[in-house]
Order: sequence, then structure tokens, then C-alpha cells
Amino acid sequence: MSVPPFIAPALGLAAPWVLATLWATSASAAPSDGASLFAGQCAACHGAEAGDAPAKSTLTQKAPDEVVRALTTGSMQYMAAGLSPEDIRAIAAYLTGKTPSTATAPAAAPK
Repeated sequence: MSVPPFIAPALGLAAPWVLATLWATSASAAPSDGASLFAGQCAACHGAEAGDAPAKSTLTQKAPDEVVRALTTGSMQYMAAGLSPEDIRAIAAYLTGKTPSTATAPAAAPK
């Protein structure tokens, strides 16, 4: 069965959209990268030149569930607003080298 001539140009225009949609879907299914998330969300205050905030080296000594609690219900919940539960778990795993055991709820939006 052949494609009618008036539809063929529309198929050519749809191809980039279909490819972009497939790429976006596969990219969003990728696991969160804790190192990149920490660099983008946390390192400005918890990096090597940490001021009043605990340095990264201090955070790496914490239990992963403690990091998750700080990001979901503790002192860092406002800074973590907008992070997904997967992002929060990825940051905790990156910092501690261990997988958190607690389920995470999305961080609350700042009021």
C-alpha cells in the first residue's frame, strides 16, 4: 500500500517531532545523576569553600536516610523544592555511597 501524495510531505515534517519526542522520553527515563545534582543544587554552599554550611566531606559521613530526611522534611527542604524523590535519593546515594532505605516524598515548595 502506498502513501497518498498529499500525505507524504506531512510525514516528512512529523519525523523530527517524533524523534524528539522519543529522545525526550528516553532521557526522562534515565536515572538521576547524584553528582550532577549535587554540583548544580548543593555545591555552592556545601562545596570546598563551604562557609557556615557543612562541607561536602561532612555530609559524606552521614547516613543516606539522614540526608534524605534533611532534604525532604528537615533544614534543607526549601532548597530541595522541585527535586523529585529520585533526585533526592540520588544525591543521598552520591554523598554517602549507600542507597537510602526510606521512601521519599517530594520536597515541599517554599511558602
